[in-house]
Formats: sequence, C-alpha cells, structure tokens
Amino acid sequence: MSMEESAACRAVSPDLSRLPRTPALAAGTEKDGNRERLVAPRRIPSPPGSPDPEEPGKPLCPHPGGRLGAEGQDSLGFPEYPLIVRTKKLVLHMDINNTILVSDSATGQGPVAALNSYLSTVCWGQFNQEGEWQWLSEFPSLLPPTPDATSFSSNFGRDTKFTSSTLGRPFQTLFSSYLQLLEWPGQPDAVFSVPGEDGHHYHRVLPAFFNLLAGLCQQGRRFAVIFRTFGKDLTSLLQTTHNALQGQHPQFSALKEVVLPVDLRPGKIRCSPKKVMVSRGKEFVSGSPDARVVYDYFSAMEGLGGFQDHFAWCLWARENKNAAQSLPLNSTASA
Repeated sequence: MSMEESAACRAVSPDLSRLPRTPALAAGTEKDGNRERLVAPRRIPSPPGSPDPEEPGKPLCPHPGGRLGAEGQDSLGFPEYPLIVRTKKLVLHMDINNTILVSDSATGQGPVAALNSYLSTVCWGQFNQEGEWQWLSEFPSLLPPTPDATSFSSNFGRDTKFTSSTLGRPFQTLFSSYLQLLEWPGQPDAVFSVPGEDGHHYHRVLPAFFNLLAGLCQQGRRFAVIFRTFGKDLTSLLQTTHNALQGQHPQFSALKEVVLPVDLRPGKIRCSPKKVMVSRGKEFVSGSPDARVVYDYFSAMEGLGGFQDHFAWCLWARENKNAAQSLPLNSTASA
C-alpha cells in the first residue's frame, strides 16, 4: 500500500476511534456494556443432508439453498450469519518507508520531506520536442498514465522539495491536502506521533495500516505481517505496533481485542550470489542448498515481525541488472 493510497483510505474513514466494522461482519462482534469486542464466528447448525460448514475449504452460508425466510433467519429457521470462506494463510511482506511510515530515519527525512520525495516518484511527464518538461497527468499514480511517460524522479532525482519547485508547483495543492490528512489530531503523543519540519505533528504509522490489521482480524483471516526495510526504523516500528495492539493508541484503543503477537527482535536478511541467509535472535536459516527453506521459514511466521534487507547486495544486483534478486522474496505458486 502506497503513501498515496493510505492517505486516501484515511480520507474516507475519518472516525478513527473505533475499529472499522462492515455490515457483513456485525455478527462477529458482541456488546459488552457500551463497548464491542471481537469474537470468533459462530457455527451454523447444518440442515440434514447439507454439507458440514465446518469442513475446511467450504463456505459458511447463512442461506442454504439460497432460500430466504423471516428477517434475520434462513428458510429453515437458523440465525442469519455472515458468509465466511476459509482461505489459506496470508503472509504480507511490507516495505515500511513510504508505505506505512511517513518519515525515514536513515535519510533523516521528516513527514514533509518524505511526502515530497514520494510524490516526485509517482508524478509523470515527458520532454516535448523543444526539450521542455511537460506533465501528462494532473494526479499521481503508481503506474505511468501512458507508455511513453516517465516519472519526475527518474529524470531529475527524488526531490524533498518537489512541490515547492517550479516544475512541481502544480501538485502543491494536492501535497497540502495529503499532508493535512497525515496530521496528528490533538495533543502530540511520544509514541504514535512524530514532529514535522513545519512544527506540526503527524502520524508515525499511517492509520490505514491499523485499519488493515483490524479488517483482517474481523474477516477471520489467518495472517502474518513481515516488515522489510533497508533503514533503521524496524525496532521503533515494532515497538509502536506492539503498543498499539496493547490498546495504547488514542484513536485505536479497540486494537487490544486483536490477538496478534509481535516479535520485537529485528531480523536480518543477507545475500550472496549463491544463497540467502535469514537470522533473528538465535534463529538462522540459509537458502543453500535448498532455497525453499527460506520460504518455509517466512510461511511459518505467526503474528508480526520485521527484517532489515541487505542494502549493499541490492545495489550490486541492480547494477548488474538483476533487480529480481535485489529483494529476495521466496514464493511458490502452489503455496
């Protein structure tokens, strides 16, 4: 999820005091006084002769045969519950800078500089016949709007003052609106907010990320999140996320209902032309001679953890036009 998409998510979800709840998942909550808490989906009794809804891989359907009865019931009198489809485990590898963090300790960029730098990579144009730069789209996008479009950064480099420059000025209004969405409401928080270069405070972690965790939990998904970065933000991000899941986030206190362990030990991924090595604490796995060992290691992860990627190897791989190996991500189509 990009910074642009995350900001947009927050724009359409202004109420951050509660976990996001969809009508289809309302039956997965229970009232406890004035609070709601997450509960496991309840089992629907199987009508005689129908498939067992608890059988793996089969949907839990509120209306067997598609016949509707009285409101809140199916045609056989069973309570109406959400449709739940059991799926395989989801393992999310997430780059943290310009994805869920709006700052970068490695480069010393605060929220204003980081947002400017990011926008310079997703605004597209081209040089005309006179050799002058012209924009091909008024809005940023992850993909070029036309086949011949190139990003501003690929021609002029990442610019931490992009929207203040002559060429980037058309995007200044958009930049200001995004920055406002990222601004921290109320009194600054030592853990969950970060000071900006302009004197304002901003979200350290984008609210959209916490919405993602809550949404996956409410859907009953079995999942793990693996933070990936070249920088030095892993330790603080893991601790911040852990604190949020303890219910300490002022806008996401209900996250304490999400059961998701956080491994606070930052791991490392180191590469060579022959193998990939992954370590965390006393844990160590190597992709030699069997590359699937690394895949199995990540697939077995539970909860949330993080690893620092090998920056020197990434540079070498890209210089040798081997970008596919710059950030190892072992996968298999059958998994």
